[in-house]
Amino acid sequence: PCGFTHVSPHRFRALKKSIADRRFNSSRRDMALQVIRSNHLTSGQVKQILALFDFESTKLDVAKAAYHHVCDPENYFIVYDVFRFDSSVNYLSSYVSGP
Repeated sequence: PCGFTHVSPHRFRALKKSIADRRFNSSRRDMALQVIRSNHLTSGQVKQILALFDFESTKLDVAKAAYHHVCDPENYFIVYDVFRFDSSVNYLSSYVSGP
């Protein structure tokens, strides 16, 4: 759907490690957003990135940004699994559904 090939598994492991190696949550968030803006990811890859975060609000911010950069938006529902609260799932679901 996005017309681009998603990141290869080898490259994705390196990108994910770069994010995980950041010491602070804010640094991981910034790195994740940079990775997301610069690459085309699958919904499964986004889910793996979100799993690197502890805070629900950070996961939600990154998930919102990532939605516009996935090659398979029809599979984005799998991202919901990383959230602990139904309110977060409902918010993200409304966001990806549009206005």
